[in-house]
Amino acid sequence: MTIRDPYAFGRDTLGPIFALFCYRLYAHLSVYREGNGAALFVARGGLRLGHWYGLFLKAHGLTSPVPTGAIHISRLVVMKAGLKNAPNHMAAQIAAEFSGWSTEDALRCILPEAVWQDWRSVTEEDALRRSFTADTFCRALATRNAAGTVLTNYFGEQNTLLREHLRGACNGSRPKTLLPVDTGWSGSIVAALKAAVPEQTIRALFFGRYNYGRPPPPVFAHIVGLMAEGEGYDPRSPITAVFRHRHLIEGLCEIKWPSATGFRRDENGQCLPETGVPPAGIVAPSDDEPMARGVSVYLEGRGAGRCLDPGHIVHAAAGAARRLQRAIRYPAAAEAPLLTVPVRSADFGKTLLVPVLLPPAMDPEGKQRNIAHSLWTEGQIALEFPWRRRLYQWRCRRHTGDMAPPASPAASASQTVSLEHNMSLSLPLSEHEPILPRLSAAARDLLPVPETAQTTLNVDSMVNFLPLIDPVLEAAQPKAVCEIGMGAGALTRALVPWCRDHGATLAVVDPVASPKTLGMEPPEHVALCPEISERYLEHGPFANVYFVDGDHNHHTVTAELTAIARLSDAHPEEPLVLFLHDVGWPNGRRDMFYGLSTIPATVTEGRLAHGLRMPLLDPADPPEFGLSYEGVMEGIAASDGGPRNGVLTAVEDFVAANPAWAFFWLPCLYGMGVAWRRDRVTEGLAAALADLRVLVDRVRPLAATMEMNRLRLLATLNLSGSIWQEHVDLINQQNGVIAQQKRSIDDARVELALTLADQARRDGFSELVLCGAGGLQGLAPLLLPPLRAAGIPIAGYYDHLPIGALEMMCEVPILGRERLRPNRNRAFIIVSPGYGREIRRTLETAGAALGTLYLPFAQRS
Repeated sequence: MTIRDPYAFGRDTLGPIFALFCYRLYAHLSVYREGNGAALFVARGGLRLGHWYGLFLKAHGLTSPVPTGAIHISRLVVMKAGLKNAPNHMAAQIAAEFSGWSTEDALRCILPEAVWQDWRSVTEEDALRRSFTADTFCRALATRNAAGTVLTNYFGEQNTLLREHLRGACNGSRPKTLLPVDTGWSGSIVAALKAAVPEQTIRALFFGRYNYGRPPPPVFAHIVGLMAEGEGYDPRSPITAVFRHRHLIEGLCEIKWPSATGFRRDENGQCLPETGVPPAGIVAPSDDEPMARGVSVYLEGRGAGRCLDPGHIVHAAAGAARRLQRAIRYPAAAEAPLLTVPVRSADFGKTLLVPVLLPPAMDPEGKQRNIAHSLWTEGQIALEFPWRRRLYQWRCRRHTGDMAPPASPAASASQTVSLEHNMSLSLPLSEHEPILPRLSAAARDLLPVPETAQTTLNVDSMVNFLPLIDPVLEAAQPKAVCEIGMGAGALTRALVPWCRDHGATLAVVDPVASPKTLGMEPPEHVALCPEISERYLEHGPFANVYFVDGDHNHHTVTAELTAIARLSDAHPEEPLVLFLHDVGWPNGRRDMFYGLSTIPATVTEGRLAHGLRMPLLDPADPPEFGLSYEGVMEGIAASDGGPRNGVLTAVEDFVAANPAWAFFWLPCLYGMGVAWRRDRVTEGLAAALADLRVLVDRVRPLAATMEMNRLRLLATLNLSGSIWQEHVDLINQQNGVIAQQKRSIDDARVELALTLADQARRDGFSELVLCGAGGLQGLAPLLLPPLRAAGIPIAGYYDHLPIGALEMMCEVPILGRERLRPNRNRAFIIVSPGYGREIRRTLETAGAALGTLYLPFAQRS
C-alpha cells in the first residue's frame, strides 16, 4: 500500500477506525439509563469527534442513548478552576508547564490581559522577575494582599463559571455521571476536572488511553480508551501504533479554533468561553482538510458497497488498523508529510506553533538532532534516510522510548520547540549504514582508533587516511588546501583546525557545500564553494594540496587533473600534491555519476546500466550481492573495465600522458591514491612521499586482504537484508490469512450469540446476562445495541472480566456467585462452550434455580 492521496487514506483507513470508535462509544453510552449520564464532547478535538458521532448515528438511523453536548475547556481552563479546591496540586501542574519562565511571563499566559494588568500594577518588581515555580505560585495565591486578592478572586470566579458551563452543556439537567469525550491520552484534564468539581462523578471516554510509558496514574480508573489502551506500542495490537504518532489523531480532530483559555460573562450575564464558540462550519472538515473529509464521507455511508452493520464495522476496522500500523511505523519519505498536520499549536495560553516534522538535515549531527526532536520519529527517519528507512524505523522501537512531554516547552530563540522528546536514536553517519553496537572498554583499549576516524560499518571518507597523510601535509607546508567533494563533511571538519593551526586557507568545493553540512559557520580561513569542480577549477585560486573525492567517473576526474595541472603551470615555484579517493573497487574501473546533467551525452550514451546496483565480486552472483546506490547516484556504467572507464583509469591515463607526474595507491577503504609533480616538490616533501610509498608497498598485500574481507562482509549484509525483507513480506501474508480466518470465526460467534439472544426473547425471558462477551475488545459492543433494541433488559455480566470491560460496563452489575439470586425469568447467554460448562457447574453447586442457560452447540439446561 502506497499512500498518495490523503482523502483516500482518510476514507479507507481512518474511516473504518473512527466508525468502530463511534460504535464503541454508542455501545458504552447504551449502558447508562436515561438521566444517569451525559456525553460531553471536549473542545477542540472532541468537537470533531462529536460531529463524526452524529454522522455515524444518522447513517445507522439511531439516536444517542444519552444527552450530548459540547464543553469548551482545556487543561489550562480546568486547572485554573481547580485552584480553588486543590491549590497545591493544580499549582504544581501549571508550574510544570512554565518551567524556566518568570512569574510575570507565566501569568501573562494564564490570565486575561485586563486581569494581568490589575495584578501587575499591585505586584512588586522582585516578585515579577522571580522564577515561576509551584512554591512561588502557591505563595502568591495565599498572600493576603492586593495581588493575592486579584488572583484568588479570578480563579474562584473561573470555578463558578466552569460549573455554570457544565450545567449549560447538559441543558440545565444534573446527570449523575458526566462523560467527557476526547482524543486522549494521559487524562490530566480529567484529573483537573475532578479537582474542580469533586462532587460530580466523571468517567471519561477517550480514543486512546496512554501515559507515555510511565505507570498508570490513579485517574486511569475513571478513563476508558475506547480504541487503544496500554503502556506503549505493541506490534501484536496494530491500533496501538497510534501511540507512536498521536499527532495524526490529534491533528485530524483538532479544529481551526484557538484553545480555550477561560470563561467570561457577556453583557447579559451569560457564561461564555473567552475564545468564543466555534461555528458548525469549522467543526465539520473543510476542503483543505482532505484526510478528515475522507473520514466524514466514510461515516456518512456514501460509496459503493459501503456497509455499516456491526460485523462489518469490526472487521473493516481490523484491516484498517493494520494499514494504519504500516503507515505509522514504516512511512516512505513521500508519505510522511501526507500523514500528519504541518504544525501543532501549544496550549496553556502560548502562541507557539510547533512543526511535527522538521526539514531534513544535510549533516549527520543534524539528522540525529532532527530525529531526537521530531514529534514523529518514524516520519522524520523517512525524511532523513529515505533509502534505508525501513531498517532504522524497525530498530527505532528498541532504541527509542515514548517519553512524557516535557514539563515546559519553553520557547527558544528560533521558536522551534518540541512538545515531546524521544530518547536518542543512535544512527550512523551515512544513510547506507546499519546501526552498529558500541565497543566495550577493553575493545577500545586494544583498538587505538584515531579520534577523526569514522565508526560506522561502511567507512567511506578520506578522513580515515589522515594518519598516513599527515606527515606529507607537514612536509608540504601548504599555503592553500582545496577539498573537492565535501560529502558528509567528515574530512572537512578535520581539515578546518589543521589549516587554522598551520596558517593555510581551505576551499571546499561541492554543489551542496553549506554551513549546515559543516556543522558551523565557516571560519575566516575557510571558503565554502557550492559549485561543480570543473567550473571552480577554471577560475579558482591555486592550492598546494588537493583532496579529490568528487564525481567518481573518468570524464570528471580527467577534467579535474587537467585543470589542476594548468593551475600548477601558472605557479612553477609552488609544491603540489594530490590525494585521490575511490581509486579502488568499485569506482577504480567503473564510472558512476552523481548527476548526469553536467556530463556530455557522448560520455554516457549507450554505457549506463539498467538500475543502480553495483555487483561486488562476480557478475554471476545474485543482484543482492553488492551495493545499491538508489537515491545516491543517477547513473552507473554497465560494466567494469575498458577504456575511459573509472577513476583509477583516469589517473593512470593522465600520468601516462604527463611524464612529470608520479602516482601510487593503497587498496583499502575504496582506495586512496597519491599523485604529485616530481619537479614541484621540496626535498622534505620528496622524503615524506618516499617514506609513504615504502609503507604502502609493504602493507599493500595486507590492505588488499582486509579490503576483500570488508567487501564480502558488506555483500553478506546486503544479502541478509534482502532475505530479511522477504521474511517480513511472508509474515505479512501469513498475518493476512490469520486475520481472515479470525474474521470468519468472529462472524460465526456474533451470529451465534444473536441467535441465542433472539431465542431467549421468543422464549419470553425478561432479563439477560451476558457471559464471555469479551468486554471492549470482544463481542460486547456488538451485542449490546441489538439486544437492547430487542427490548431485553441487560441484568449484568456474570463473573470476572478484564478491567477495561468492567469500566466500560460501569452501569451494569457485575454478577459473581455470591450476588446471584433465584430468578426463573433470567437467561444466561454464553458465547464460549467451555465457559458455559463452568457456569453450569457454578449454578449446580449453588443448588438454586438461578436462571436458564443458552449454550452454543447444546440444549439449554
